[in-house]
Amino acid sequence: MLSRFSAYSAMIGVVGVLVMVQVPHAACPPSASLSGELDGDRFGEAVAVIGDVNHDGSADLLVGAPRNGAAGDFAGRVYLYSGTDGTLLDMQTGQAAGDNFGAEVASAGDVNADGYDDYIIGAPYHDAVASDAGRAYVFSGTDGALLYTFDGEGDNDWFGESVAGAGDVNVDGYADLIVGAPQYGSPARGKAYVFSGRDGSLLHQFVAANLYAYLGIAVAAAGDVDADGFPDLLVGAPVVNLFTGEAYVYSGQTGALLHTFASGHADGQFGRAVAGAGDVDADGFDDILVGAWSDDTYGDNAGRAFVYSGQTGDLLHELTRPDGSTKPMFGVSVGATGDWDDDGHDDVLVGCSGGTFVFSGTDGTVLTAVTIQPVTTFFGTAVASGGDINGDGHADILVGQFDAEAGRAYTFSCAAACDCDCHADPECDGVCNVLDVVRTVGTAFRGQPAPLDTECLKERTDVDCNGLTNVLDVVRVVNVAFRSGDPVVEFSNPCP
Repeated sequence: MLSRFSAYSAMIGVVGVLVMVQVPHAACPPSASLSGELDGDRFGEAVAVIGDVNHDGSADLLVGAPRNGAAGDFAGRVYLYSGTDGTLLDMQTGQAAGDNFGAEVASAGDVNADGYDDYIIGAPYHDAVASDAGRAYVFSGTDGALLYTFDGEGDNDWFGESVAGAGDVNVDGYADLIVGAPQYGSPARGKAYVFSGRDGSLLHQFVAANLYAYLGIAVAAAGDVDADGFPDLLVGAPVVNLFTGEAYVYSGQTGALLHTFASGHADGQFGRAVAGAGDVDADGFDDILVGAWSDDTYGDNAGRAFVYSGQTGDLLHELTRPDGSTKPMFGVSVGATGDWDDDGHDDVLVGCSGGTFVFSGTDGTVLTAVTIQPVTTFFGTAVASGGDINGDGHADILVGQFDAEAGRAYTFSCAAACDCDCHADPECDGVCNVLDVVRTVGTAFRGQPAPLDTECLKERTDVDCNGLTNVLDVVRVVNVAFRSGDPVVEFSNPCP
């Protein structure tokens, strides 16, 4: 039985050997945190950023606690919070002991077409139809009313182990839904279902061709990968070929298979996490992000993540953990961030044991590390992005940290504000000269503006104000310091 609990728990204490170069990047501390109710609740095991359900102008937050015992042991509970101030807006509770309600949560899009996003919750061990057949619930974001319930078909289907908004796949003006049942069939082929938001009818169903595929253990909206005007679907099957794994993209219009992706690395569990990546290569077609959290290429269970072109299916980027840590499971969670650094290319989010990173869609380099102190094993095993929580025009990040205690979830608002004094003048002396060049080089190539190390000084060296100090910032400072460049042209804010 391949449950998220056994899979994650088996990784505790496993240490891989990563051989890679540490890359300088901007570090981002949490802007706020949320806490579970009781020890053992696993609050933060599933997280989602959803639309503005309370109409205050900011995206809101959904956090699952699938082992909460308010309605019986492991019945589960899900919390809806205001992104603005963390106020609890609504709370949904599982129906019976053992349901694991909240094992997965997601934004559903605007299912009932009332102008506000709704949300979907999985309860994979719900027993209404059969033992552990599973159930998924769709709730109104406006008032928390139950809009739909969908059920698995038979014993141990685990229907609701994965849930996602699918986009409006039939283009009828209502957002649709996708739900995975990874243990459907005998033995455990797996199945994914696409339901209409308009009337709850079944639009598509996808069944694995292979035994023990566990197709549907991860599902996501793929975006429009073939640019036909219909959103497409992404489904992972991480146990295909003895845990090598595959991921599939299906047409939202016809249900036809568009792409099959595979890393070819044995026991990598490629497809355990999947996400639409947005348009990473800026070619007008949405792209695909797939995690392989137990891939051994860079160490025992170190993990990898892969970005593929939606248009051609070609590999665009192979991503690995950039901070030199030996903690494993890179790629256990993945997501899209939109254009994080405002360079015209959408960027991606990858979580792992003890860390979460934003990578450039342009070249695959790391842009930002979101961090907490002290680092814990389960921080990063659930990540979400896609909504603007603080109103700065950039997508923010929500990261779960479930552990033996109640669990936590953290928000990160990491876009560069460029509001420090002396922006682009690291020495803050009113002159751009060799000392400013040294400081900028220190940040760009050594990871810190030695000998001083303050967040404000890091921001001062970010000349183009994109959240990252790199060679372009060095070139701009050099141009002003030694070539009489115009500060107004070279700097987003000139030296004082």
